[in-house]
Amino acid sequence: MHSVGVIGDIGSGKSTVCAYLMSRGARVLSADQISSEVRERPEIIEKLVQVFGTDILDDRGRIDRRRLAARAFDCPSHTDELDHIVRRSIQEELICKIQEYHADEGLLVIEIPLVAGADELEPFFDGIIRVVAPDEVRLSRLISRGMDSEDAQQRMSRQRDKNVYKSREHELVLYNVGTVDELEEHIRLWLSDQGLMR
Repeated sequence: MHSVGVIGDIGSGKSTVCAYLMSRGARVLSADQISSEVRERPEIIEKLVQVFGTDILDDRGRIDRRRLAARAFDCPSHTDELDHIVRRSIQEELICKIQEYHADEGLLVIEIPLVAGADELEPFFDGIIRVVAPDEVRLSRLISRGMDSEDAQQRMSRQRDKNVYKSREHELVLYNVGTVDELEEHIRLWLSDQGLMR
């Protein structure tokens, strides 16, 4: 099974890319979903509570994602703390999944926000789709999802500048500012050219 990482900032359009690939028969793994599962592990909950306090827990003692996000994105040091606590476990789980599906037929797609440590996972990918969009477009998308404008801007500012990434072989950089049809056509042509999907 070939594997492709779909990488990008929050609001760039990774989910749109993954939805198209899933419609083409790809198996899709979400780092965000795995992150949610990782944060339910008792040892991770304990570490998060030590850093962010018990107010990030709900009435059942589980991590409340909104409360955790509010604390984690209120300053850069908190964002780094969250990243440090969960990143290695997320990476290990993703690598395990990639290896588990390796012998299968078809295409495995891994959707990864930049803060999930995409660089460290790149050696496991046969190709990379990097999705980018202007800040104003990303902000508009996040607000349309129901996110508060201030919260959205905070989260955007905590992600690394995409300009630090140099272009890599077997990478498609998608400037997601056009129509969905145009986006899908770019992906289709690239996958065919790379021999990853016909």
